[in-house]
Amino acid sequence: MTRNQLTSMLNTLYNLYRFNNSYFLAICLLCLSLGMTNPAQAEYKKPKTQTRNDAPNSQTTSIAATRGVCNLTSDSPKQKANLATFTALAPYSHVGQSSASHPTFTWYIGDRESYPIEFWLYEFDPASYDGKGKQVYQAKLPSSAGIMTHTLPKQQVGLSPGKTYVWQVAVICNPNSPSQSLVVDNQVKIVAADPTITAQLNNSQDANPVTKANIYAQAGLWYDALAEVATLPNDPQAQDFTLKLISQLAAIEQPNNSSSAENAKETKLIETHQQNLKQIVEALQTK
Repeated sequence: MTRNQLTSMLNTLYNLYRFNNSYFLAICLLCLSLGMTNPAQAEYKKPKTQTRNDAPNSQTTSIAATRGVCNLTSDSPKQKANLATFTALAPYSHVGQSSASHPTFTWYIGDRESYPIEFWLYEFDPASYDGKGKQVYQAKLPSSAGIMTHTLPKQQVGLSPGKTYVWQVAVICNPNSPSQSLVVDNQVKIVAADPTITAQLNNSQDANPVTKANIYAQAGLWYDALAEVATLPNDPQAQDFTLKLISQLAAIEQPNNSSSAENAKETKLIETHQQNLKQIVEALQTK
């Protein structure tokens, strides 16, 4: 083999090597870009361990008045149609769970005007006269349009694992007429922290809020999953994941098909809640 032939062969091998590595590099960059533009999909799963006490109680759950907002006269008919109903962002077909001693509660308000809000938290006791139980916390807040969150302050006594609590939010439309207030309430069950979930969170290489929310969602911890992302209104990925969680909850909310009067009431409540969630997603997507 002549020197020129050897040189030509070496150049060919080098170019082939360079081409293959460039191709491999391009594939890697494509995979990375796909991973960056497609955040984790929401995968909320109902809690695995459910008992009869983990079903909704129609005596302590409610949907806001059908008008949905306080003042319908302040908007045009077209604007009114786009105002989603005041809604608790939590399950109604089953009791949502949290492993936090100081959980975050989330709801949606369609009103563009600000109104006083009263928030209550009760230790659930179905035998109590109002079906709620002993009040353990109360707060007054100003309302703001869209998704609102409220976390039980750290200075308050934490909620106990194994217990169910009722949380209630009221928008005071007219302080002189309590009957005009919009009220929603729901239940939350506090569960002990699962060491497996804690290890997943600690070992996650990508410990951003969306990753954490997805871990909680797959573990059936609705309140913890939503708290990770709903409290970050200026984070596009977190807000995108919030919408995905709400959409998925709307899809899995299924009423009990029993024919009893009590279950008929619960069925209506769940169907209304399901429609409200869909309406909220549509309203937020068009902002």
